[in-house]
Amino acid sequence: MIFRSMQSNKSLFFRFFLAGICMFLLSLPVAAQSYADMWKSVRQSQRRDLPKTALLHLDKIVDKALQRGDGGQLIAALLVRQQVAADISPDSARVIPVMEGLLAGETRKPMLALYHVALGALYEGEDSHLNENAPEQVAAHYRAAMAHPEDLAQARMTDYLPFVVSGSDSRLFSDDLLHLVAKQAASGLLCGVRTKENLRQEAAQIYAEAIRCYRASGNRDAMLLMQLDSIDAVRPAYYLSSAQMEQFSKDYENLISRYADSRVAVEIYIRLSSLYADRGDERNAYRWASEGWQKYGHSKRAVVLKNRMMQMERPTLSLNFNGNQSFPGQNDSIMITARNLTKAVMKFYRTELTAEKLFNQPMPEDKIKSYLKEVVMTVPINLRKGEPYESVSLRMPFTAPKPGVYYAVCEGEGLRSDYCAYFVSSLHAMVLPLDAQTTRVVVSDAQSGRPVEGATVTVRSSEQNNRTMAT
Repeated sequence: MIFRSMQSNKSLFFRFFLAGICMFLLSLPVAAQSYADMWKSVRQSQRRDLPKTALLHLDKIVDKALQRGDGGQLIAALLVRQQVAADISPDSARVIPVMEGLLAGETRKPMLALYHVALGALYEGEDSHLNENAPEQVAAHYRAAMAHPEDLAQARMTDYLPFVVSGSDSRLFSDDLLHLVAKQAASGLLCGVRTKENLRQEAAQIYAEAIRCYRASGNRDAMLLMQLDSIDAVRPAYYLSSAQMEQFSKDYENLISRYADSRVAVEIYIRLSSLYADRGDERNAYRWASEGWQKYGHSKRAVVLKNRMMQMERPTLSLNFNGNQSFPGQNDSIMITARNLTKAVMKFYRTELTAEKLFNQPMPEDKIKSYLKEVVMTVPINLRKGEPYESVSLRMPFTAPKPGVYYAVCEGEGLRSDYCAYFVSSLHAMVLPLDAQTTRVVVSDAQSGRPVEGATVTVRSSEQNNRTMAT
């Protein structure tokens, strides 16, 4: 039998799957000790860098699982075998034909679905340049995985360990296979092709099938979670137009009144807050986080909303010059931006640095402090009180001091901005291109405009780490 690597690093599915196997094996009860011993031997062989020995142990698991009909053990062993065999020889690791053969002889509907899920993930890892049919095979297997949703709703995850591992939300779905297969099939269809409208709609249809089953069983929590996943599936992965934002917001909001009594209703507010936060709409992101926290603060998942609010409420203070170079006595201004802060003081520190030194060696903050001399100018700042999440900006006018290199910093209510360099010079350089290869530089007095004789001009390359090109 010939195996070949499926380039597992391309598939998040396998990273989660392998992590899940490790978690499962650590918690196996004594009743499953025979499989536990085999998997323990596999892990020990891998730790000792003995892949051939690990393959022998994996083959024992495969044989035992085939004899007993333990599908979860069988698929898990085959997938791990592929990982291990690829370390020895990529050409010896191809497990797809083996699994396709097992699929062809399988009659149990839950196992059919799991084989299709595994094969869909395996084909995801195929190099499309070597197998141009891989994308179609991915989609075909994921579609086939959802052929019998009612049977998946009746199947329990515990019967298919360790290929599937129960998560924290599994109990909300009664630990069935349906929610796992539906999510993997829908996300697999959309892997790398979120721009294809037909596949987004097909993924939404997968969720619709799952929702129909949960509606029949009266599981409203599962219905809500699947509907949220369905909305996410049809939502474009990148930029949303204003019309799309409005539509998706309405889709989420419509769920609030329908599922207000659900144990997982907080998830609606998490989605709404994230929707607006991703767009940079702080007002609505905070609004939905706040409303969700007020209603469902008792829920464990509400901490997501609380953390978002705390992050958005965190006081901040920054300053930004319109330009960090000026002339003595010139009227200039600086932009102060703060959140949850109303009073501050802007200070200008004189230094004995030269522009040349700063140009050659950007200063870390601790080094900047060592060069600070006396404060030559202080500007009090009063900012209006904004909303808890709102950043308030104010442009403050000031008059540039005498020539020199200064650092400005803003301090207030226990906060301090970064230090910003500010250069004041009585010289002004006028750059005049004469032709494609010649440039004339005239240095003049900034106030009178008269040329300054004997000035030294240094030309640096911004593309070569500010390397001096000419002086």
